[in-house]
Amino acid sequence: AAPSSALAASYLLRFADEAGRMDLDKALALGVPKGPLLGKLKAGHSVTLSDGKIVEPQDCVEDGTEGPLVGIWICPELGSIKKLEDSMTSAEAPPPLKNPQNSKPKTKKLSLVIHMSPNHILLDETYKKL
Repeated sequence: AAPSSALAASYLLRFADEAGRMDLDKALALGVPKGPLLGKLKAGHSVTLSDGKIVEPQDCVEDGTEGPLVGIWICPELGSIKKLEDSMTSAEAPPPLKNPQNSKPKTKKLSLVIHMSPNHILLDETYKKL
């Protein structure tokens, strides 16, 4: 059989995370003055107060909510399954998600996968294993 020329692609949509809520009372109790230092804490950065005390974001900012991760898979014919698999594992595939707080990679599950494929592809055992 001739190689398939049909388009096979995968897309990964990362929606923005929702920042955690600042507990202003806690921040003030820790000695953080009203002003730009509060904004730095909310943005996930440690701040050093005038007396040398270091206040960490986790001391006064609640955990935020991760934004959803959505995958879109396009596989128009059986011959495109290999192309689809290659598009998800190639060097151009997105890097692991990182937490800006500590820059450590984390695993994040897809909230939704949109399959743009005919029914016979969706029922194919090779496709199901992707």
